[in-house]
Amino acid sequence: VFLKATHLVESFLDVSQKIKAEDGGDGSGTMRGLHGKDYCLQVPLGTIVRERVNSGLRTEEGRRMFLPQFRYQFLKSEDTYLVGRGG
Repeated sequence: VFLKATHLVESFLDVSQKIKAEDGGDGSGTMRGLHGKDYCLQVPLGTIVRERVNSGLRTEEGRRMFLPQFRYQFLKSEDTYLVGRGG
């Protein structure tokens, strides 16, 4: 799954809430699956990609605490960033 910046999308209100790339399919005895098609989600310019990273700390209730870590910012139209790899 790729994210791709475009000037055609003005806000995330124009972006689908749920996305799913197609399955690659059965490799039919080759011990490898077939290659699925890439899914490219268009996002507005200026979009920032962050990853939730476990801080190693816990709340008083015992829940793990996650912190956002910067990964990428789309500054130019047609910029592309890989966010999910199949497998």
